[in-house]
Amino acid sequence: MGAPYFGKGYNQRAKEAFLAELFLGQEIETIFLKIRTQNIRSKKAVEKLPYVKIANERYEQVYQSINHSQQRYDLYSVERSDFLESSGGIQHGVAT
Repeated sequence: MGAPYFGKGYNQRAKEAFLAELFLGQEIETIFLKIRTQNIRSKKAVEKLPYVKIANERYEQVYQSINHSQQRYDLYSVERSDFLESSGGIQHGVAT
């Protein structure tokens, strides 16, 4: 999202729509997000979402695989059950 859209809530709504489509339209249980460690804005945005958890230690093998290069990332996870519980029975239509 570009600077003109910062602080307007589009990021959170976009993430929720994307996650709803994946969780409701597919048999996916966990979605991983990787964010560069120096990208403070993105980290703060994702950490505001109640269903997102830092996963550097919990999924150490995935964390190691995304950090094999010079660029460093933090790993976050979204579990299907946490997302659906937090969304209060979200009723998004799945795009086809």
